[in-house]
Amino acid sequence: MAERIKKEVITAVRMEQLMFDLLNEHARKYATGSNSETLRTILKAFFAPALYRKYGAELEKQRNGKIFSPGEFDNEVEQFLEFLREAKESAKDSLEYLEQAIIDFEEIAERQFKFDELWKIARQRRE
Repeated sequence: MAERIKKEVITAVRMEQLMFDLLNEHARKYATGSNSETLRTILKAFFAPALYRKYGAELEKQRNGKIFSPGEFDNEVEQFLEFLREAKESAKDSLEYLEQAIIDFEEIAERQFKFDELWKIARQRRE
């Protein structure tokens, strides 16, 4: 069986209570067991392209070196595929949110511009 990757670096993160609550919600939803594991999963999704390049190359090396039996190797690949599928879905949701946020903030910026113009006109009339 493949051994788990050792976590060698520790970091602390301060976050808003709402962010922490969302992290807890995801930890329960995905049964990751801890906020730390949930946060690692989120970071993996964010860094998926780079991880895929590095981890995929490592899987290939291990397979050629016959470290895994074919069944173990297939299990590792299947787990990684599942991770990639979830990362893709998460990225899709994030992209949809960002696209809507851009529309919303462009609208706010346009309103602000119009407000500034009206404010200048009103100020000029008072002078």
